[in-house]
Amino acid sequence: MDITIVQLAMLKAVAEAGTIAAAAEQLNYTPSAVSQQLALMGKGVGSPVLERVGRNVRLSDVGRVLVDRAQVILRELEAAQAAVEQVRSQVGGVIRFGYFESMTTSVMVPLVRRVEHELPDVELHTWEQGQDGGHELHTGFVDIATVIEDEWEQPMAAGAVVVEWMHTEPLLLVAPESSIITKGVRLADLADELFILPAAHTPGGQLAWSACRRAGFEPRSRHNVDVLPTALRLVAAGAGVSLVPSLALGDPPAGLRIVDLPDVIARRIGMAHREASADRPALLAVVDLVRDLLAAAERNEL
Repeated sequence: MDITIVQLAMLKAVAEAGTIAAAAEQLNYTPSAVSQQLALMGKGVGSPVLERVGRNVRLSDVGRVLVDRAQVILRELEAAQAAVEQVRSQVGGVIRFGYFESMTTSVMVPLVRRVEHELPDVELHTWEQGQDGGHELHTGFVDIATVIEDEWEQPMAAGAVVVEWMHTEPLLLVAPESSIITKGVRLADLADELFILPAAHTPGGQLAWSACRRAGFEPRSRHNVDVLPTALRLVAAGAGVSLVPSLALGDPPAGLRIVDLPDVIARRIGMAHREASADRPALLAVVDLVRDLLAAAERNEL
């Protein structure tokens, strides 16, 4: 067989994403580049790896055989890369970090700055991940994924992923400064308030909507805003109240009142990476920086 690791990774991505276009987006290639490489792969093994079904494609029998072996091959390659970097004491290379939008101010931006100054040979790529960070880790799209306890489903066989829980993040009530809401109010007391919340399917939105429902009411969300700085500005303008993950506050705008609620759920946040890359010095160095930044954020919350 005459195939490359890149082709194998592309085939695996198509199998998991379902389409060439989706796989190309994940891998940061054009769809035509993926199609061309998989056509070459078919020539290299003597049989097409994809079959055309209408406007879509599916794996051929040969493609399925190769995908079955791909995970083992790619995992061993990643372990070999980690071993080489460890022997060379190389704190360098490309690290892809997946984060939630709520972590932008407290973690992502200072992480980029610290990597630039403290790890000059590390090329950090950041990716605002969706809810399913496990899938993005599984496909190799990120090297480090942010995961949330109770929402984390390990995407691979037991032992293939390492998770370190680092931070407990509560939701905080954010109200206009002119509001009569004071410390000690319970979430159930706010059923008549207008809320400004992210969409319910987003990481922050899921937690906020669930908290309101557990308190016995469906929030009246007139403004569904996924960009948290925008939500904070709307609250400051008097458009309603919001439930905001503590990491998202950063440097909030003037005109806000921030209130701890005794009955709001919190979530544990962790960093996950593939076990095959656990010995990569660069990956461990980036994880250490994330741990430091989350610890600093937690100290600021106390």
